[in-house]
Amino acid sequence: MRTRKLFILAAGILLLASSLTVQSATIRMAGCSWVTYSQVTASNMVVDSTSTLGGTGTIHAATVVQGDLAPGYGTNVGVLAFTDDLVFNGGTLGCYAAATNALSRISVSGDVTGTGTVVMTRATGVEPVEQVVIAGAASSVYSELVPSPVTEWYLGESGTLDLWVTAISDPAQPQGTVFKFR
Repeated sequence: MRTRKLFILAAGILLLASSLTVQSATIRMAGCSWVTYSQVTASNMVVDSTSTLGGTGTIHAATVVQGDLAPGYGTNVGVLAFTDDLVFNGGTLGCYAAATNALSRISVSGDVTGTGTVVMTRATGVEPVEQVVIAGAASSVYSELVPSPVTEWYLGESGTLDLWVTAISDPAQPQGTVFKFR
């Protein structure tokens, strides 16, 4: 059986409202923004460094993120779900905090690993405390993820399952440090 690849090359934004299933293939996003509100199924998915994957859909594929993940998309808070492993390969997770307990996030049934940046933005006056931005599986490793801007946020873990963020309101607080609580 030969592996087929689906390349999504676009200058604009591709909105997916219905399901996309690709058998024995890799979906490689290159140079585009893709906002999905439905199901995407493939063997593998690569979000390259020139692309953004956003929305509130579910990705059924082992995924490598070199570009940007934007759950919800923009200032619309939402959850982007992954049913397999997710590897950050220099990519970013962009999360928006609309309220103290309403943040964009990702939910991953598999393990989350790799190196990347959690880029946080928030509505005026919003200061989340220990709010989950990545819900992952038991073997997830978050030690190579860093917050941005590092002077306004720090990351923490609840075991190895979830990665949370806290807004820094006191400059004397540790900045950008990953705290592990068991």
